[in-house]
Amino acid sequence: DEYVSKPIDREKLFAVLAKYGAAMAPTPMAEAPAAQPPLLDRGKIGELADNLPFDTLRELLMLCLTDTIAHAACLSDADIDATSREAHAMVSAAGNLGLDRLSAQARLLEHACRKGETQFVGPLIAEVKLTATATEAEIKAWLAAAALQQKAIA
Repeated sequence: DEYVSKPIDREKLFAVLAKYGAAMAPTPMAEAPAAQPPLLDRGKIGELADNLPFDTLRELLMLCLTDTIAHAACLSDADIDATSREAHAMVSAAGNLGLDRLSAQARLLEHACRKGETQFVGPLIAEVKLTATATEAEIKAWLAAAALQQKAIA
């Protein structure tokens, strides 16, 4: 029985903590899975393209990119609370539009900030910024290809 009642028996408490402590320890970044989500979930973007006029989708994606680049520019390991808020703003917007890797990395950054895992914040900020730039290029390439396809259909 792992229940520790009052008055606390220190030996029993330490035994329970030792038993469960290792299982509850945070996973170091080095042990994170190597496989990353794709920059773009082409299925999700394709679904949006099937349901929205191309001009609307282009405006939506460009607005998301503008916001994402602005949020990424505000990320700083000097202000963990503000960085957590900026990362949180990126998670949903990116996830809803199929920017999977950016959403996943922003979520990791947000969690590191909220847990006070400051040793991970700087490297995660760098990753989020690189991914935001790569995502921007990928979206612009997708939009250019989709625009050519729209012209071919018309």
